Amino acid sequence: MMATSFDYLDRRILSAVLLTDPLGRPISESFHVSSDEADVWQKKPGELIVRSAPTLAGHDRAFETVPTSPPLASQRINVDVRALSKAYLSRRFSLRLPLDPDPANKANDNSLFKHQQIVMPPSPSTPVTGGAAALLVRVVRTTDGHAIEGAVVRVRPSGALPEVTSMTNAIGEAMLIIPAVPLSSAGAGATVTSDYAAMADAVIDPDLVRFHSADGHFLALKEANDQVRDFIDPDDVAARLSGSATAEQSVQLASGKTRSTLIEWTPP
Repeated sequence: MMATSFDYLDRRILSAVLLTDPLGRPISESFHVSSDEADVWQKKPGELIVRSAPTLAGHDRAFETVPTSPPLASQRINVDVRALSKAYLSRRFSLRLPLDPDPANKANDNSLFKHQQIVMPPSPSTPVTGGAAALLVRVVRTTDGHAIEGAVVRVRPSGALPEVTSMTNAIGEAMLIIPAVPLSSAGAGATVTSDYAAMADAVIDPDLVRFHSADGHFLALKEANDQVRDFIDPDDVAARLSGSATAEQSVQLASGKTRSTLIEWTPP
């Protein structure tokens, strides 16, 4: 049965958000969405709309003449997205509003006419298909070996492939899925190989993460499943604390395979 969607002709939305998987594909499943700073609706599975916000009063009713105040991107709207399936982890993301309402700039990332894309972190049980590579990372505290929930893990493949980011779940595991890992190297003496070098690290906000001993994993998973809001925003953590990330470590990716590694964090 097709999902019902709604469009409102008497108001102008403030933003449209598309939830995607790590490969940039739209997610066609429902999430629980909440925000203290805006009226956010799920128009259809995987697609959200911001209908109004107290700090942007009047913007949702303006059509021919859009208000010039407040300035573009001056208001931060936090949104909590709770995963309802076991394929993804829950997360918070923020939008910088208002977006640019000028149709001439519709190709820009901050355009009102363009979906703001938010990547949902995959759970460690997410299957990897096609030629993508996967890296399963466990993050622990060096002082006691406790698993770290809410660590932001990053992997930077060598070459021109972009950085990939994910988060650890309640037992300290993060799944990172890297698209289109090449199977060969070009040029003289080219070789065919399934391995591809990368560097990985983790960014930890001690005020936000949780630490769990091995005998507390069951309870940690239950508490994570019961949580409905106040999640961690991995983009915010990475932006604020990138300079205090763990030391980079070398890892090997493999097309169509899942490799694993351990990252240890020492409290400052």
